[in-house]
Amino acid sequence: MGLQQVIELWKEHWQPQEWALTAPQGFSFARQCIEVVGPGGFAFDFMPAAVSVYHCSRWGTFITDEEHCARLRHACFEIAQFLGSEIAIYLPESAPNGFFEGSSLQQIEGELRGHFGEPAPSIRSINDAFDGYDLHRSCYYVDRFADLK
Repeated sequence: MGLQQVIELWKEHWQPQEWALTAPQGFSFARQCIEVVGPGGFAFDFMPAAVSVYHCSRWGTFITDEEHCARLRHACFEIAQFLGSEIAIYLPESAPNGFFEGSSLQQIEGELRGHFGEPAPSIRSINDAFDGYDLHRSCYYVDRFADLK
């Protein structure tokens, strides 16, 4: 289970079938961001100290469907290992931008704590606090992958 499995499952639902560098919307050299779009619903924004990973599946599915969540977590674990990271932070795409630009994961986590409070204790518990696209406390999760190591 991991990145390749998610790509296979979602390849028919996502236009790009090959990995490609693209200019992100609002691209500027000051933003220092490189976007990589690829098969299986994935897009990555590479910044100097963090990578934002986007998947085309719905946030609501991620936080309610245990099998889907497990697949994406395994994919994120593989990506994190490849990048030398111990954690991933899951946040809905409707969240305001700017938490991750030019920041380390520790800085991002601190900014999220300041804005939204403590992270959710589990991915499933986000569903209890999540109200459509109204972001409020505990709308993100910091995954340390303890069960996958």
